[in-house]
Amino acid sequence: MNNEDNVIHLKDYLDHSEPIQILDNLESDFSAMFPKANLFKRALALVLDLSTLTVLNIGIHNGYSLFVSEFLGPVNYQGQFKLVQGDLAFSGSIYLVLYFSYFLYCNYIMNGKTLGKMAMGLTVIKENYVHNMKETQMHLTLGESAKRAAGYLGCLLSFGVFFVFTFASEDNRGLADYLSGSRTVSDKWLKQMHEYKATQQTQVIID
Repeated sequence: MNNEDNVIHLKDYLDHSEPIQILDNLESDFSAMFPKANLFKRALALVLDLSTLTVLNIGIHNGYSLFVSEFLGPVNYQGQFKLVQGDLAFSGSIYLVLYFSYFLYCNYIMNGKTLGKMAMGLTVIKENYVHNMKETQMHLTLGESAKRAAGYLGCLLSFGVFFVFTFASEDNRGLADYLSGSRTVSDKWLKQMHEYKATQQTQVIID
C-alpha cells in the first residue's frame, strides 16, 4: 500500500492555510496602518497648551516684578515701573522664547506629550513610524523637536492662520507636522500599532 497519498507536506499546508488572526482588538489592518484624525481633541489640546503658556508667562512676569521690588529697592518707583513693564518688544520676546522652549521640551524630553496632549490622550510621533513597518523609533530627535517647535512658532506669528493647515490638509497634518516629519495620534491607536508591529515582526522559521 502506498502511503504517499496520505502524507500532508508542511509547506503545502502552510501555503494553503488561512493566516492566524491575533489582534482581535483591531478593526482591520488598514485601521492599524492609518490613524484616524482627532481634530477636535487636538484643538482642545492646543487650547490647554496656550492656556498653560499664558499662566507660565504671568508667573514669569510676577517673579520678575518681585525680583525688581525686592533687590532693586534703591531704584526709584518710576524706574522700577519701567523695568517691570519694559517695552512691548521685550515682553513679546520673553513670551516667544517661552513658547518655543515649551514645545521643544515637551516634544523631546516628554516624548511628544504636552500638557494638553496628556489630557486629551494624544502623542506626537515620527510620520515614518506609521508607514514603515521596520521603523521602531517613534519619538522625535532633538532636531526634529526643534523644527516642530519652530512650526508652532510660525503658526503663532501668523496670528493662527497657519493652524488652518491642520484642517485643510488631506491627511490633517499641520505646518509643524510637515516641518518635523511628525504626526499626532491617539494613545489608543498608538497602543494598537505597537501590537500590530510586534505581531508582524514575529516570525516562525521552519527549515
